[in-house]
Amino acid sequence: MSTSVESPRTLARGGASRPWCRPRTPSQSNRPGRQPSRLAIWEEPKPMRWWIADPDRWEREIHDMGAWFPDWQYDLGVHYHLTGEPFLIIVWEGELQPLPDSEQEAVKILAHLKKDSEVIVGRGGTLLHPPACTDPDDDMPAQVRGRSDYGTRFALRTEQFAPPAHPKVYSDRPHLGPELYETQGHVNRDGSLCPYTATDEDWNGRRDTLALYLRRGVSILLAKHLYWTWTGNWPGQRGPHGEIEADAEARQRPPNVQCWCGSGKPYRDCHKKKGQPRIFSFRRASS
Repeated sequence: MSTSVESPRTLARGGASRPWCRPRTPSQSNRPGRQPSRLAIWEEPKPMRWWIADPDRWEREIHDMGAWFPDWQYDLGVHYHLTGEPFLIIVWEGELQPLPDSEQEAVKILAHLKKDSEVIVGRGGTLLHPPACTDPDDDMPAQVRGRSDYGTRFALRTEQFAPPAHPKVYSDRPHLGPELYETQGHVNRDGSLCPYTATDEDWNGRRDTLALYLRRGVSILLAKHLYWTWTGNWPGQRGPHGEIEADAEARQRPPNVQCWCGSGKPYRDCHKKKGQPRIFSFRRASS
């Protein structure tokens, strides 16, 4: 029997209990120069409590997170439009280990990623080598062998906006910051990870859940990041980098694909319009 959803209550460890959910305190907001009051958090000019407006979607979200990332927990957070108006978001926090501890398995997985071959994603986001695959990994560089850090765990913080907008995922430990925008190339200017080219439709905010975003995109990105850290080379193909390349690539796609900016809106209704501002450039909520 489903229950009325008036605030994000479910998930938590094990997925069965229903703990109360508290808003973030004003000190945890990152709005420069001004800390909002509790009243400002709860009485934002334009409420966007999508989990109330779409309880079926919220139930799918917590079901999938409970199934795939049972140790992750959520809370309420506050974000700001570029206009300065605050609104509420869901903030998920947890750890993700993209590669297994075993050297043999980790090297095989990285060999698959280097060839852009498919891998299996297990519970918790750890990648697995397809058991039926017999592809050799002889061409793997020496830097990825004999290591003790295959099992690196990333402490992630995910900001979930009203669908169909794409979530923003940040790696707080190890820290992956905006300085990687110019080098590694898969971290955005605001420090959020860039696991997808939105126009590829690999993840669509209208139908897909956050758990799928983490599994299909973030897990693979973090595994490739480890390879890049160890070798200085990015395994596999790269997508368009930066706003200019992304917009040029989007113009070659059908106009109804998702806009490259992550808003989840069709490109024709978003950045294809001349003079369209960056509608999805929100200030990040602090941890």
